[in-house]
Amino acid sequence: MKRPIVIVTAVMFLCLMVLSLLGMTMGTGRRTRFPSSLAGEAEGVMAFRRLLLELERPVGTLRTGWDGPDLDGRGLLIVTTPVQRGIRAEEIPALSAWVVNGGSLLVVEDATALERSPTLEAFLTEVGLDSVVPVTDINPATLKPARPARFPSAGDDGLPDNLRIRRVQLNTGGNIAPSEQAVTLLRSDDGRTTAAAVSYGTGSITLVLGPLLANDRLLEGDTLDLALWLVDDLSKDGMIWFDEYHHGHGGMLANLGSVHRGALGWAALQAALAALLYSITRGIRFGPVRPVPEPPRRSNLEFVHSMASMYRRASAGRHALKMMLARLRRDTRMLTGSPGRVSAAELAATLSERYQMARGATTMALRAAEQAADRSRLTDRELLHRAGELAGLQQEITGEHRESD
Repeated sequence: MKRPIVIVTAVMFLCLMVLSLLGMTMGTGRRTRFPSSLAGEAEGVMAFRRLLLELERPVGTLRTGWDGPDLDGRGLLIVTTPVQRGIRAEEIPALSAWVVNGGSLLVVEDATALERSPTLEAFLTEVGLDSVVPVTDINPATLKPARPARFPSAGDDGLPDNLRIRRVQLNTGGNIAPSEQAVTLLRSDDGRTTAAAVSYGTGSITLVLGPLLANDRLLEGDTLDLALWLVDDLSKDGMIWFDEYHHGHGGMLANLGSVHRGALGWAALQAALAALLYSITRGIRFGPVRPVPEPPRRSNLEFVHSMASMYRRASAGRHALKMMLARLRRDTRMLTGSPGRVSAAELAATLSERYQMARGATTMALRAAEQAADRSRLTDRELLHRAGELAGLQQEITGEHRESD
């Protein structure tokens, strides 16, 4: 009895695989990647979004079109391509008015010629940032356009003198033909313009050809330094929006209008065959019971090393000290009932009275940590020393708390 069932199951599975391949190849043939700031894929920008949140920058998610209510007030709008949901012509006037009134637009163009938005391309050409992007073949393994090849670019006269950008990996075959009013930010080794900016009303528009914010490229060369400078310079202490609406977020099958109807039919047929296959094979075991393998475990040190590297590259050591001081004050207030805002001397007096610490040494450690957290630049040695002192105080508090329990 089992042998006929196994044969039927194998034949149905083979048919399902063939139908899946036909369904993928009989559509429009247009496949897009997913560079969303909410996605952890290599092409996504989730790492950069999380870094901005760790640096306590105001980050927002755009879940409506550019003519919707979300894009309000001055700030920076980051648009990474390719997009999943098409850009409507009605959105361009609203975006143009927002930039004219002081907003900043950063377009990171990591799309191929098959994936670009004609509406966005026409708008960038109109403002003086006409560009050409590479044409690539379809990757037979994923049936998606292959990512454009990379080549090094370096900073141009449009960047400040104190920002030394020597190597950034951007798309090969791409080129920006900026207008006379545009400012060139990056050039490739062969003289092509790979990043440029133009003033538009009281705002500005910046175009970068390549994976400037991609998860797998953020720590290469001077990419992170350039990305942080662009955000600081363009946001003007306003909100930093990541355009998730055009990445397809906000609803089930958000890009349904662009899906080939034949592909939907093949998907329904695949679902019916999968349900039939499940009903036939349900409850049948085709071999001996095998133990479930344990999933590979990751060491916590991997995540600690990654976050520490981002803090160091972003020169954000003082933010780490501020968070450690805030945690020490919070735990002291919860365990001793002391006020929330006290000076270093008052906090040291509370700790010495409750936990028998040396009052003078504790006061000096807290004051040194506060002064270091207020400075804009910290050496790695000083940061490690101050953080170690605060960690020792924190350990004294938590150890006393466990003993009292």
